[in-house]
Amino acid sequence: SVLMAGATQGGSNPLTPIANLSGPARTNATLERFIHVNNLDSLELALSQAKDSALPVMLDFYADWCISCQILEHQVFTREDIGKTLENFVLIRADVTDNNKEHQLLLKHFGLFGPPSLLFFSNQSNELKTYRIQGEITAGDFYLHLQSVLERNQQQHQFAIKKTGG
Repeated sequence: SVLMAGATQGGSNPLTPIANLSGPARTNATLERFIHVNNLDSLELALSQAKDSALPVMLDFYADWCISCQILEHQVFTREDIGKTLENFVLIRADVTDNNKEHQLLLKHFGLFGPPSLLFFSNQSNELKTYRIQGEITAGDFYLHLQSVLERNQQQHQFAIKKTGG
């Protein structure tokens, strides 16, 4: 079968089992921008560093065995308009593939049962809970969702400037 052919040649993505037969995979700039975290401490450090950028944060809970995560990674995040929009975010990925104790604590901290889950944080590192996405989302809906997060972040930023008199 095609899946077996892909697997014997080092293919690891069931959605594109023979992609690696056509030569080296094309790297995607969006995927390369993710800061990888694997426990609460590394996440808190990444969030505090993100504050300096004044950009909102998208935290992607991901696992290799999660088919919906693969779809997001290969069919949603790689879409050109989404990639451009994600340039306005700090991207953090919590890879919970191993489902070890630290991964379980990370999921529990946010009340999640597993990937895929996308959490959004303001540029002040406060989670925007109403913007959470759990499960699959189409590229079109995701694009609109990102726009609304950016709009919310912009409004909050302007309010903060007025409040501080900046």
